[in-house]
Amino acid sequence: MNLPPPAVLATWPIPNYIDPPTRGHGVLIVNIVCFSLALIIVFLRVYTRVWITRSAGFDDILILIGLMFGIGMAVATSLSTEYGGMNRHVWDITISKLVTIQQLNLAWEMLFALASCFTKISLLWFCRRLISKGTHPTYNLLFIMAMVFVGFNNLLFVFLSIFQCSPIHAYWDINHTGPYHCLSDVGIIFSGSVINILTDLMATTLPMPLI
Repeated sequence: MNLPPPAVLATWPIPNYIDPPTRGHGVLIVNIVCFSLALIIVFLRVYTRVWITRSAGFDDILILIGLMFGIGMAVATSLSTEYGGMNRHVWDITISKLVTIQQLNLAWEMLFALASCFTKISLLWFCRRLISKGTHPTYNLLFIMAMVFVGFNNLLFVFLSIFQCSPIHAYWDINHTGPYHCLSDVGIIFSGSVINILTDLMATTLPMPLI
């Protein structure tokens, strides 16, 4: 684990481990509200496709998988704030909680990539189902290429998240004394965010000419 430089640590105030100021339960509340709505919406979609229109497809399976990873992501962020201390100043976080936060952060990075991947591929697969392959062969190929691109980039992000430190446990082990090497966590997240925004735009704009 990479800690701030000693010059930065020296500027931190005396830690308050007993009764530190926090930002409350905002993250937990937002997660509960948003994913409750997501559960309702996905349930209505699947119910409609399975029992009313009788037209359930592979895209429905993909969106359910994406929802499961999304719920896991919400659990990770909620645990980070409620039990890890992510809702307080960094100098008020104990070493043991800092280790927990790093472990949950690694889990969150992977869960976010997988949730985003399956959700976007579900949307693209659904749009591909709507078109006729015979009348829109170009768009059929574009949708396939887009799904491959989304899947590859998100799997690459998962791989980089897992193996950004060698050995892997050096990412969260503050007591690791042996040699280790870590990539820039900020660099991985920033580059992944940029690519994620681009694939968001691609997944939403690609079907527009067909609407």
